Amino acid sequence: MRVLLLAQAGPTTGGVVSHVGDLAVELIARGHDVAVVCSCHGVLEEKARSGGATIVIHQAVAGGYSPQEMQSLIRWCNHWKPDVLHAHLPSAGIAAWYVARSLAVPLIYTQHMFISDDIVTRLLAVDDLDSTVITVAPYSEKQLRQAHPQLTITTIPNGVHPVLLNNAPSTPDRSHQPHLIYVGRLSPEKGPDVLLTALASIHSQIPAFHLDIVGTGPYEQHIRLIAEELFDDSSITFHGSVKNPYELIQQADLGIVPSLQDAASLTVLEMMSAGLPIIATRVGGTPALLGEGGNPYLVEPGNVHDLAQAILRCLHQCSHSELEAYGHYLKTRHRQAFTVDDMIQRTIELYEDVRR
Repeated sequence: MRVLLLAQAGPTTGGVVSHVGDLAVELIARGHDVAVVCSCHGVLEEKARSGGATIVIHQAVAGGYSPQEMQSLIRWCNHWKPDVLHAHLPSAGIAAWYVARSLAVPLIYTQHMFISDDIVTRLLAVDDLDSTVITVAPYSEKQLRQAHPQLTITTIPNGVHPVLLNNAPSTPDRSHQPHLIYVGRLSPEKGPDVLLTALASIHSQIPAFHLDIVGTGPYEQHIRLIAEELFDDSSITFHGSVKNPYELIQQADLGIVPSLQDAASLTVLEMMSAGLPIIATRVGGTPALLGEGGNPYLVEPGNVHDLAQAILRCLHQCSHSELEAYGHYLKTRHRQAFTVDDMIQRTIELYEDVRR
């Protein structure tokens, strides 16, 4: 099968970059031909190319919808002759819609975002194009069906590879400096400022802690200024974009995911895969990822007090064995439901179905 992946993605790592990169590499490993159209050089290009994918850098998937750009993309796609188009995020989805209409090729659109409706789903809902929308969490599918009952929709949960670490992640035992980690885009909807404010409110109760911040984004300078104002230089380390965050995750005692909005966080899955205890917000698909065992560690989004108290509870009240059991539960849950193999297999089955 010849699969054309179109992705709206920046040069650094991130959820969509990891997802599309894994998809490209694993499809090729299973004998399929894959081309990736992305908007710029960077991590996605490198990962997909290393797996054997054909790479095209094209501004059409970044919102360059001029007639010249679109005709250029359509000509290239017609030359490559895909069996299936699979687009990721709205700008790439619109470009793929133009291509699918021109070439009469089935279109699959994965809605990675936390919103239940976007311009691509609205477009597909009024078109007679052979298309399917993938949502990454059941809550997204439910909301999208209510908005557009005429759409063909299926949920395929995100997946990450199981991680084989040299040592199991430690858990807080009160005998060392608590080590926390935030992994994600530094942007308002991810809530890094909420995390820093929560930590500042309990600094007197955990005066010696360390927070690793992994990621970049438009909010980075703002977050750095907050950190400088509230904490000394030794409390927080900014690591920037990291291709493989697992070494840092392994060193942590507790993962914090303070998102205000999220669909199905790959950060949560990465931490689950490593068996790291997680405090997260009750948004989007996160409760479904963590399952019943994660309910005691969920807080309301944007609630500084609740987040601060949850951190204190984990560091001061939860026993070593309790947090160890929670980490083991998360690792087991990941392996049962959220691996890349599961995601790839279900995606291939969908490809085969839309080609019939």
